[in-house]
Amino acid sequence: MILTNLGIEKMGFKRLEEGERIEAIFRSIHIYKISGVKLDGLKSLLFHLTVYESPVQLSVGSDLNAMCRELVGEDFVDNLDEWERNKRSSPPYLVIMFGPTKNCSAVNCYHQRKDGILLTYNSFEQAKSGLKDISSKVLPSILTSLACEFSDPEHRADFEPIANFISGITSEGEKIEDICVDISASVTIQTSLCEKNLREKIERSAKLAERIIPRAAELFELGMQETDHLKAFLFFYLTIEISTHRNFKSIEHTARLESFIQPEPRIAESSLALFKIRNEYMKNIQDRFIWCAINIWDEITDSDVEEFKALKKIRDDVGHGARVSISREDVERVRTLAKRICQMSI
Repeated sequence: MILTNLGIEKMGFKRLEEGERIEAIFRSIHIYKISGVKLDGLKSLLFHLTVYESPVQLSVGSDLNAMCRELVGEDFVDNLDEWERNKRSSPPYLVIMFGPTKNCSAVNCYHQRKDGILLTYNSFEQAKSGLKDISSKVLPSILTSLACEFSDPEHRADFEPIANFISGITSEGEKIEDICVDISASVTIQTSLCEKNLREKIERSAKLAERIIPRAAELFELGMQETDHLKAFLFFYLTIEISTHRNFKSIEHTARLESFIQPEPRIAESSLALFKIRNEYMKNIQDRFIWCAINIWDEITDSDVEEFKALKKIRDDVGHGARVSISREDVERVRTLAKRICQMSI
């Protein structure tokens, strides 16, 4: 519902006077609770990355206020201990920041000042929209790559969103802010990381984020956030399926066939043509998965292929309308395979 001008004014907003303008830069900030990882005494560790040609600042640590001070120059909350108790949250945390934007201005807009913050109503849409576009493009790849690098067969790393907001600073140094907070709790087994290991994992994650297929990353992130077992299973399975199709298309099939087949010289051309035709009709996801394992996924074994077949059967049963009970174990199995496929994407 769109508020009328009267409704906006009843909320305490008033229009800028003629000739007045507000100039500001904006940053998009995303805060996550990390589950399954324990940091060895690290309050805040800042990284400057580039993903899809977009600059990203990323902080990992146990002190959320210290992390935000390092990124934006101020605490996240006045009393962090009280905030963590009320929200049932605990370290470690991940903070990702995009921006700042170029200086932009608003005229004839509604505004008010409250608790030292300049509030505007439906203003600076171009700057905010640009930040949201970058976030939606880059965040899934970052979170998926981090989940891949921070997880191992014994420990699963999750990144639970607890806050995201677009924060602006005016040319006079006032703050403009739009914030939305949500919190969820979970219990996981943790693995401990020292600063050296953490740096190595973040650096590998940044490289992996640019290799992961964007749509596969989006689905993997949806799977991480989903609490319904069936939906989570399907998100992770689709991650495998999309990655398989894309990786299959990247294979130089003729060259790979020649390396496998050494026909008699008298019939070499016809033999290769025959196998090439067969390859072109390889549409089945299972065939393509095996062909990728043969050619480019060096870490995939026969047991992994059998695991994929079992997961595919669950997916097919769901698609055919069978009553299928998806367990947490099923979700973990498909997530584990999806993570490995993402890490091997080319």
